[in-house]
Amino acid sequence: MVRPILIFLVLSVLTITVSAQERRPEIALLLAECETVKGACEFQHLVRYGFRNGEQVSREVIFSGRTTHVRYDLGQNHIYQNRYVITNWGDVVDVVNRKLVHEGDGEYVAAENDRVIERVHTNATRGFFFFELKSGRYSRLIHPGKWGLPGLLSPDQTKSVSADRQGSGSIWLYTLNGRKKLLASGFTANPYGCDRPKPPLLWVDNDRVLTQRSDGNLVILGMRGEVAPLVTIALANSASVAELYRNDDSKIVYQYGDETYYIDVANKRYSGFDYDWINLGSEFQVETKNDDPSGRVIRFRGQEIGRWQTSYARTTTDYIALKYGSVAMREREGVRVWSTSNKSWSNIDPGWVTQIIGWIK
Repeated sequence: MVRPILIFLVLSVLTITVSAQERRPEIALLLAECETVKGACEFQHLVRYGFRNGEQVSREVIFSGRTTHVRYDLGQNHIYQNRYVITNWGDVVDVVNRKLVHEGDGEYVAAENDRVIERVHTNATRGFFFFELKSGRYSRLIHPGKWGLPGLLSPDQTKSVSADRQGSGSIWLYTLNGRKKLLASGFTANPYGCDRPKPPLLWVDNDRVLTQRSDGNLVILGMRGEVAPLVTIALANSASVAELYRNDDSKIVYQYGDETYYIDVANKRYSGFDYDWINLGSEFQVETKNDDPSGRVIRFRGQEIGRWQTSYARTTTDYIALKYGSVAMREREGVRVWSTSNKSWSNIDPGWVTQIIGWIK
C-alpha cells in the first residue's frame, strides 16, 4: 500500500511542476504605462507582460515613479543585456531586481560592457560620466576617448566627422589625439522649414565618407580631403531634408522627403527603392501607404497577418507588438500582440501606453 501512495504523490508533484512550467513566460513585453491624476500623466509604470505560446500568462509592475522623476515617453529607450532598461536620460532600471539602480543626470550615449555612458550638459556640470552596472559606481570619465568625439563616429571608433550648418558647409575630422582637421568645404543642403541645413554624412568604411555637394549630388570624401563624384540623382522635389543611412540589410539609402534610393558605392550607381513596405525586423513588415479605413497590412514572411492603423511596432523572433489609439484623440491606448505560435492577435488595454519598450527573454 505504501508504493501506490508514493507513486501518486510523485505523479502529483510532477503534474504540478509541468503545469507551472507550461504557464511560465517564455518571453516578455515591456511597456511604459501612464497613471493619470486629473487627466495628466502623473505616474509612469514599467510593466512586464509575460507570454507563452502566444498567450499572455502574467503581468508584473517592475518599477513605478512620477513622470517628473523617471519617464520613458521622450526619446528612445534601450534594453541592455536582456535585463536593464535605459531611458534617453540615462536612467537605469534593473528588470530582474525590479528597481531603479541609477537616475541619470544627462543624456544617454551608449552602453558598453559593464558601463552606461551619459553626457551631462547643465549649468553646473558638463562632461561625460559612467555608471557601472555591477558596482553601482558613478563617476566622471576623465578621458572620454571616442565618446567625446563630436559628430559621426567611424566604424573603428578612432575618429569622427561633423558638418557645419550653413556658412561654408565645411566638414571636419576629429581624432582621438584631440586634433581637429578641415577636410573640405562647399557642401550644402536645401533650406527647409525652420531647421538650419547641413549635408548628411555616412561612413562607407574607415577611410571614406559619403556625403553631398548639394541635394542629389552625392560624393565620396576621403581622409586627406579628396572629393570624388559618385552619382547625381534628378530629384523630383526641391524642398526636403536629405538623409543617408543603412537599412536592416546594410544597404545604403539616400532619402529626400518621400523619394528614396539605394546607393551602390562600389559600382557608382543608384536604383529606385521599393517603399511599399517597411521592414519591422524579425521578418515582419507593414505597408507604408494605405487609405483603407481598416488599416495598413501587417505581414510575416510575406503573408498577411492583419490590418491595423499603426506602424509603431516592436518585434522579436516569432512575436510582434503594435501600439494603437491616441490619448490626444481621446482614444484608449493599447497594444496588439501576434505570434507564430497561435497565429492570432491578443490585446493589452491598460488605458494609456506611453511606449512599447521592447521584448526580453
